[in-house]
Amino acid sequence: MQTIHTKYLPATDTRGERIKASALGSTETVVVHWVYNLTLAENHRMAAITLCEQLGLSDMMIGGHTEEGMVWVSIHGPNLYPDPE
Repeated sequence: MQTIHTKYLPATDTRGERIKASALGSTETVVVHWVYNLTLAENHRMAAITLCEQLGLSDMMIGGHTEEGMVWVSIHGPNLYPDPE
């Protein structure tokens, strides 16, 4: 299972708005430019997908909002709820 955190980065004097994505347990991050015809959640999703592709992850992710941005977790992978024996 993988967890990805996405965070909004406001515009500066030299850069426009961006979204930064980082994965728990990894030093890899990506920063993607804000796409103005997408919603807030869609921009966060795009950053999470970009990082997943960079890390070679193909699991489906589901996201939820936090005070600092969004958190994305994989919903595929090993059976998280094994059948009782």
